[in-house]
Amino acid sequence: MSRLSLIVAAGAAFALAPGAHAQRPPYLQSFIAPSSATVLQGFTFGGLTTTASTTFGLYGFDGVRMTTDALWSQMISGPLNTSIVTHLHPDATVVGGEQYAIGVATSSELGASAHTDILANGRFYVVDGDGYMAPFGEHDADAFSVTFDTTTAPEPASLALLATGLVGIAFVRRRRTGAA
Repeated sequence: MSRLSLIVAAGAAFALAPGAHAQRPPYLQSFIAPSSATVLQGFTFGGLTTTASTTFGLYGFDGVRMTTDALWSQMISGPLNTSIVTHLHPDATVVGGEQYAIGVATSSELGASAHTDILANGRFYVVDGDGYMAPFGEHDADAFSVTFDTTTAPEPASLALLATGLVGIAFVRRRRTGAA
């Protein structure tokens, strides 16, 4: 068993122990939303192995603790194995430049594989007391990636200006059509 698998298994045993923080996912993969991001459209997570259902959730994260309740969550029923890459589409609102984490919770032992620095500024974390730690340094979960919608919605003032211009054009056009 690799060092990563042993640490993840130990994290699972701690997270599932009586008195552990059941409301917190025992594993997190962090990322920073690009400055132009408005929506987390989707993400992929691979290299996970478990025999039980798994719940994925999106949380605000500061590198040690979750800073929000779940902003989105979804349960995947049935087992996962390392050959399955999970693709989920939360379409959840995010703030550009902020740090977030995808939480992974399951009622059985979770095996995971990781790779070094797939995602800049991202880390794979395990629960540690009241917070989280990144025991693998700059390792990310296997096949982890995120996709964002970076289209910006027009500001209300811009929409009001556009509406005023269209009303003005319609008024001028009506006057010219009515006068002829």
